[in-house]
Amino acid sequence: MNSSSTGAAGVTGVAAAKGSSSATGAAAWASANVQDEVVRISNQEKRTVIFVTNNVEEAVYLADRIIVMTDSPSTVLKDVRVDLPRPRSYVDPEFLRLRKEISAMVNRKR
Repeated sequence: MNSSSTGAAGVTGVAAAKGSSSATGAAAWASANVQDEVVRISNQEKRTVIFVTNNVEEAVYLADRIIVMTDSPSTVLKDVRVDLPRPRSYVDPEFLRLRKEISAMVNRKR
């Protein structure tokens, strides 16, 4: 999946100002299933999905592009391309590097 000017399908994540949140147990399992379903539908339907989240890990997992926003009044802090292969792994070194980079942006701008 690659969001581009050609109109290809993709998932755009917006990492909101509040930063990363984490889920545990059943909530984490449900969240992972929803994430996989969003990717499956986007691939199958060839449609762009705009997904707004304050969970940086979720944004990196789902998105081809993450738009990091500032607090109110919101403006774009940075537009980050995510060029990781799918399916994505939460323990891939590049995934972890990108998650750390975006988390630092979100935490620094408060």
